[in-house]
Amino acid sequence: MRLVATSDWHLGKRLYGVDLTPFQAQVLDRLLGWVEEDPPDALVMAGDLFDSLRPSGEAMRLLTHVLERLQELQVPFYLVAGNHDMPEMVEYLAPLLERFRIFSVGWLDEAHPVRTFPLPDDVLLVTVPHLPRYRLRQLLQNLPLDGEATMAAFYAWVGQRVKDPSRSVLLTHTHVVHGSIGEDPMETVGLVDPVPVEVFQLWGLVVAGHLHRPQQIPDSPVWYPGSILKYHPQEQNHTKGVLEIQWRAGQDSPEVRLRPLPQPLDFWVVRGQMQGATFRLSPTSPPPPEDAKCAVVQVVLEAPVGSGITLRDAVMEACSEQAPNMDLVWGGTVGTEGVRTSTNEKVEGWIQQAPPLELVQRYLEEKGYWEAWDEPTRQAIRGLVKELLEVSHEAAEA
Repeated sequence: MRLVATSDWHLGKRLYGVDLTPFQAQVLDRLLGWVEEDPPDALVMAGDLFDSLRPSGEAMRLLTHVLERLQELQVPFYLVAGNHDMPEMVEYLAPLLERFRIFSVGWLDEAHPVRTFPLPDDVLLVTVPHLPRYRLRQLLQNLPLDGEATMAAFYAWVGQRVKDPSRSVLLTHTHVVHGSIGEDPMETVGLVDPVPVEVFQLWGLVVAGHLHRPQQIPDSPVWYPGSILKYHPQEQNHTKGVLEIQWRAGQDSPEVRLRPLPQPLDFWVVRGQMQGATFRLSPTSPPPPEDAKCAVVQVVLEAPVGSGITLRDAVMEACSEQAPNMDLVWGGTVGTEGVRTSTNEKVEGWIQQAPPLELVQRYLEEKGYWEAWDEPTRQAIRGLVKELLEVSHEAAEA
């Protein structure tokens, strides 16, 4: 049994005002080329298909292109909804897509229990989309869920509904942590609650989405394919790719390896300082990325400057001289050595002066949740946030 596993496409994502769809298309075309050269038994995708709850037309057209290619290649495609996806849309498309051997799972409740799909060599694929804690309480009322044990109890419930987890692949979108969750039951990454890795020890393989760095959680069957593109400066040193999985009959556990995907977009964090109207790169500044055709330029300042606009123009001019054949995108100042620019001071001042409720609302707008809610839901959220902001830290912990 052979699988190719991927996750976190974030179709439609914009970065520093730039639409990343053309870069995503290049990476996905390379992936589809691999699938055509050596077709696997299935392609599996572990959530965050889109970057927002309301994807753009360009993002939808790119997805249509991918699905048409997979249909031509006759390779089944299994995907689950992530925390960036609208589960209702994923679930709505499911009956239509299944006619083309494309299986999408966006929802789960007691009336529609865990969905499973048989794979070659007696391997079972188990699909579990992202479900926030509050939704689990609504949909699975008979399941005892309380506090930080919610997600652990849920995944234990899933395992009980599978005949042999040790011969199964769990496809899901979650935040798996090694060891204890910790003292804070609300510790999250990207609004996704953590799950202790011990919950997954009985599974043969877990392919999880959400974390963008390809990795295996230590001493566990949990693997993250990671995102297909570098979406943040912290991902500069990540090796993006897909997982190639092979699980032979009679083999206790599968073989998993990362196949790197060439990156058309990268980050370039330069160091230097302004000298008059010219930006001088420091001798310690790294060279431009080797293979990418486009880079997001960000700067670590070694001396103060007076104008953010002057800084931007000067940095981009200096970098263009270093990489004349590369498209460059300004990504701003990411670090200083005892230096504050006028731009940074304005941002920090706005954050300090803005009411907490406004900061929460802007965050929800940025993530795409605010537009997806109707007005009664928005009013309810405002009321809940106001109530929480009025409670002292000690009282909230109690």
